[in-house]
Order: sequence, then C-alpha cells, then structure tokens
Amino acid sequence: MNIDRPDDISEDVYVGFVRSLFRDAGILLVGAFTQGAMGLLVYWKTSAAIYVALAILMVAASIGRYLAIRRVSPDTIVTYESALAWERYYIVAGTIHGSAVGLFAFVCLHVVPDLFGEIAAVSLVLASTITIAGRNFGSRRMVAILSVSVVAPIAVGLMLKGDVYNVILGLFVIPFMFTINKMAHLVRKVLFTAISEEKKANRIAQRFNRALNTMSHGLVMLGPDGRVAVANAEAAHLMSLKSPDALLGRSIHGLLMRGVAGGMLAPKDCRYIEAQLTRALREGRDRKVLVSLANGQHYEFSAREGSQELGVITFEDVTARVEAEDKIRFMARYDSLTGLPNRAYFQELIGEAMASGDLERLCGLTVLDLDDFKSVNDTLGHPVGDGLIYAVAERLAAVTGPGVTVSRFGGDEFMIFFDRVEDESHLTSQIDEIFH
Repeated sequence: MNIDRPDDISEDVYVGFVRSLFRDAGILLVGAFTQGAMGLLVYWKTSAAIYVALAILMVAASIGRYLAIRRVSPDTIVTYESALAWERYYIVAGTIHGSAVGLFAFVCLHVVPDLFGEIAAVSLVLASTITIAGRNFGSRRMVAILSVSVVAPIAVGLMLKGDVYNVILGLFVIPFMFTINKMAHLVRKVLFTAISEEKKANRIAQRFNRALNTMSHGLVMLGPDGRVAVANAEAAHLMSLKSPDALLGRSIHGLLMRGVAGGMLAPKDCRYIEAQLTRALREGRDRKVLVSLANGQHYEFSAREGSQELGVITFEDVTARVEAEDKIRFMARYDSLTGLPNRAYFQELIGEAMASGDLERLCGLTVLDLDDFKSVNDTLGHPVGDGLIYAVAERLAAVTGPGVTVSRFGGDEFMIFFDRVEDESHLTSQIDEIFH
C-alpha cells in the first residue's frame, strides 16, 4: 500500500497527519532568526545589497509561515474535507518560505559568487533540509515542494558555473532531493504502522472490555502480587461498588472481608473461601466453592490459574439455580400433593435406616390404604378426593418423628415405617394410636 496518497490511508489517519503540520510552530521563529542572521552575515562579507533584501525576505516568509500555522488550531481539523483544505493552505505558506531560502542559495552560488556565500548557502540549505522531513512528513506534496524549492537551486547554481567539476557536483545534489522524500516516506510509514497497531490494539481492548463487562459472572484477575489487576462491572455490582476501579489493588482477603463487613459472609465462611481459592490458585487447578450467605443468597466462587502469572476468580449469584435445584430435588423425592416422601425416596430412607444402628433390633412396616376411595373420586370429583388424601397425609405427618417415617406410595396407599419396636404388641398399639 502506498501510504503517501491520502486516498490510500483511512480518513482519520490522514486527518491526524494534517493536524501534525500545525503543531510546534515555534521552530520557525528560530529559523527566521538564523536565516536573517545568515543573510546579513553574507552581506557583511560581500557588501552586496541584495543579501539585505534576501535576509528580509527569508525572515518575512518564515514569520508569515509561523503566523499562518498559529492561526489554525489542530483541534479544529476533524473531517477529511477540512484536512484537505488546510493542507492546501499549509502548502501555500510553506512554498513561499522554501522558495525564499532556495532563492538565497541560488544568488549565493550564481548571481553574486563568493566562497563564503557559497558555504553559507550550503550550510543554510542543509540546516533547512533537516526540518523538511521531520516537520512536514504529514504532507507528501509539501515535502516534495520544499525538496525542490530549497535544494534544487543549489544544483542549478553549481551546474551554471559551467566547469565540469561543478556540473558533476550539481548532479550529485539531485539525488539528495529524492533522499529527503524517502526519509519523509519512512517517517510516515513508521507512524502509519504505529497508528494502525494502536487502533488494532484499541479495537481488541474494546472487544475485551465489552466482553468482560457484559459477563453474567463477576470476574477479577489477580497479578503476581496476589492483588486485583482487572475487574469487571458485574464484580463491582455484586460487591456493591460503583466502579470496577474500586476493586483494583485489593487482595482476596480484602474482597472477602468486604462481604463480611456488609453482613453477607460469616467470618468462618470468609476463611474457608479464602483457603479454597488460594489453594486452587497455588495448585493451578479449577476449584468451585458454593457459599450460602446470611441474607439467603447463594454465591459460587471459582478460581483457576491464568497465563502470565495471573489468577482468575469468577463468582456469580446462583440463588435462582440453587433454589431450582432444591425444588427439583424436592419434586424427585416428595409427593407433590401431600409433601410426604414418595415411593423411591421412602425406599432410600428405609434402606439407610436399616443399614445403620443395631442390626438385631425389631422394625415394623405398615401399609395403609383408604377403602372405597375410588367412589369418592367418581361421585364427588377429583378435587374432593385430593383434599381427602391431603387431610389423611396431614394427620399421618403428625405422627412422624424420630424412628417413624411416613410415605405416600401412590393413589390412596401410605406406608409407615417404625425403626424400632419392642414386639408385635408394641407395634399394634402404635398403629391403633394412629388409627384413633
């Protein structure tokens, strides 16, 4: 890509290049003083009045260019069209200034030949060429015009001397103009590359920031010192802070102690979570910790070792998930109508009870069903039947306690398990009490 053509670079980069032309104009005042002094010095040596006029012309052109640049605020150049217009404006002032310096050099070499004047002209042109690429790289046309207007008069003046040595020397000066343009091109290329890389880095940073701050999880990244180096918006929200910046520099202990101070965490929970997360980061493996807060919320903390000695901790409010899991677990274990353990969970409970305790003890199992329950549903309707089942279950639940487990097996069937009975008569008396 030829980046010297404005059409080949993005508009915002081109605008930035043109803005650079209107910054740091103070160097032109130094140039005005130097050029004026140089012209007067040659006049003092040669007594040629033309050098006084040339000194005044160079000072006027330099100061005029300085005032023209100062007239424009770089911050006002914001659009591609305005940049094109102000570049043309800059080129006019620069061309006048460069032509004045070139005219001085031509006069010194050809119009009023003098050895000191020739040395002064070459010195002044060399000093000027330093700023051509360094100050005007933002405009390829300006660099080309200044290269020709400042350097070409020396080449012409030398070749007009007529002898073969000066002609050859003048020809050697011509490539110098191309070198100046090449230097300006390299400066533009380096800056263009830097700007492009910066824009790319900014885009990546914006995407990272967008992804980071739209996460449903709170996230903090810990530096090698164990303190927060990066935090997202959700982390700040969950910690009741206004900005992620408020989390920066905090340790794991500091983050958890804020939860203790807010009454969300108990000190013992804080110590447990800190130990688990620190261990996970130290061992370089994932570890999750579920914590129930004092306010009824549930948070899940997760830690893993990141790259470049950065650890990552994520946490989220999983209250809805925990409640949903509890509800699913309850539905899987308990009858939806009566709230009593269902057939599967009853078998699990009895299996655990029978496998524990004294294996020589006597246990009792009672099956209870409602006679003629189908006629209740058929004659009075299922809502009344459900109400009857619920009422029976409510009375049966009243007798549950240590050693007594009641279950609804399904339909109008209930099971009652007695974990320990003395003998058959003891079991009979317990059942009679339930019937009563």
